[in-house]
Amino acid sequence: MKEQDVLELPRLPSRNILTTIACGAFFIALLIYGHSLQNDFVLWDDSLLIYQNPTVQGLTLHNIKRAFTTYDPELYIPLTLLSYQIDYTIGELSPFIYHFSNLLLHFLNVLLVTWTAYLLSRGKRWVAFACGLLFLLHPLHTEAVAWASSRKDVLSTAFFFGSLIGYLYAYGRESKSLWIFSITLFAFGLMAKVNVIMLPIVLLLCDVLLGRSLSFRRVTDKLPYFFLALLFGIIALYGKREIIEHMTALSYLLMAGKSTLFYLQKLFLPTGLSVLYPYLDPITIRSPDFWVPPLILIPLFLCAFAIFRWNRIIPFGTAFFLATLLPTFTNFAKGGTLYFASDRYAYIPSFGIFFIVASGIAWLWDDSPLSRGKIIVGACSVVLIILSFFTYRQSMTWRDTEALFNQTLSLYPRSHVAHNNIGKLYAQQGRLGEAMEKYRTSIDLLPSAEGFYNIGLIHTQQGNIDGAITAYRKSIALKPSQPQPHLNLGGLYVKAGRTVEAMAEFRSAAAAEPSFAMPHYNLALLHEEQGNLKEAFEEYKKTIERDPYYLDAYINMANILIDQNYFTEALFLLQKVLEMDPGNAQAKELAREIAGMVRK
Repeated sequence: MKEQDVLELPRLPSRNILTTIACGAFFIALLIYGHSLQNDFVLWDDSLLIYQNPTVQGLTLHNIKRAFTTYDPELYIPLTLLSYQIDYTIGELSPFIYHFSNLLLHFLNVLLVTWTAYLLSRGKRWVAFACGLLFLLHPLHTEAVAWASSRKDVLSTAFFFGSLIGYLYAYGRESKSLWIFSITLFAFGLMAKVNVIMLPIVLLLCDVLLGRSLSFRRVTDKLPYFFLALLFGIIALYGKREIIEHMTALSYLLMAGKSTLFYLQKLFLPTGLSVLYPYLDPITIRSPDFWVPPLILIPLFLCAFAIFRWNRIIPFGTAFFLATLLPTFTNFAKGGTLYFASDRYAYIPSFGIFFIVASGIAWLWDDSPLSRGKIIVGACSVVLIILSFFTYRQSMTWRDTEALFNQTLSLYPRSHVAHNNIGKLYAQQGRLGEAMEKYRTSIDLLPSAEGFYNIGLIHTQQGNIDGAITAYRKSIALKPSQPQPHLNLGGLYVKAGRTVEAMAEFRSAAAAEPSFAMPHYNLALLHEEQGNLKEAFEEYKKTIERDPYYLDAYINMANILIDQNYFTEALFLLQKVLEMDPGNAQAKELAREIAGMVRK
């Protein structure tokens, strides 16, 4: 292929054709995913990210600041949290608006993928069309679309392909403003989810595919992309430092091979999909799970790259797939359990494989006789219909928590997490006996801190204090760094009159999570009961330092100041409460009492 420095951009089809394509894609998306708009939230990160997350409940300056200064707790995703804030402003906690936003973003991504394929194929409409349809209909993408908590995946993907398109146009038109626009979109993508971090490598791959020379200028022009990738990579590693330390380098390498082969298999045979893919056996090279993938993948990829001189599409698609899949290899360990895959992680990488397949279909179509063309169209239509059916069926498993994890148990009956999450659902529904049964099944399969913690919650609700204390202690023994078991155990000790032990647990909770306000508040209450007002006041101060909206802490501090005749300082605290909650009756009453005391 002749080397060239300036990209000759293909002309886009007419506005009527583009409108028809967009309307058709949206109609198909609604047909396949429309029923998922009625899905409920599920007990799989939806509570953590959405309906129990105060950061996303309202588009306020405080919430926006919090979104940009916190992790989720592992990922830095401020723009994703901002999108949830917008959803909350529109529909509060109605699941519909969150699912609809995901569907809109998936539709946008289909258009961007189609546009990208059109540019990279130098204007071959059938390549773009086939690539877009595969991206729209593939069952492996269901998780990214139907799961409200997967907003970060569909949102970051939109910025990823938007930045890629901007880059192609920037150099096609020699436009510095488009180059800056592309870099900005990349930064936005990184703030939605860091999985787009490999974009600078993808841009180099695009240069090679399109025959552009990899000159010094070509590399230096990508330095801003590499700088952003490095910066957000460091931020991401900080959030995942405990998880990354959980596995050895060899374990990562072995799991990466198994994971890569799994995604390739599911892209071509998308059956047996699940929200969880747990790996519960030892990671060892002696297992076929880990020595078979290299035997298949290494020759396959060597063949793909060996034909570079004659065909750049297959090496490009393969390299795109591998490069964009690479960041997901830091995510095998979650909550003490190993997972070899997650469907949503293939959302961006799948484009590389789809581009190869679509180009292959176009190659077969070119110059083919009418009879062969009909066979190709018929075969492609059958495949797309089958994919649509599988996607529709897979999206049905996301309708609620029970359906989702029962699907997992049908494929992976040893998944203790699936049993635990169904137990949490039963507990929410008041089915405590069934919940306890699920929790016990979970810890029988694999003792976990969360499993014992949930058993402690059931015992507490049933009034079995001794059973709850035992369960919380077992939870703490398995994972001392979790604050909530310490906090709950401390609360039980308070009820039992064991104040010294309660304070020790509250201190442990505060040490486990330094940003957690409630342990300090509970310590303040105990100090106040014991008459240690100075210590109580200091703990209340620590409470509001960690949560400036903890109104009870302000009021209790005001009470301490009133008892010591510091009326001006107390009134200042009460005014802060009324600024945040103008209708707070307790603050108003205390303010009136202060006014009366001052008049006397």
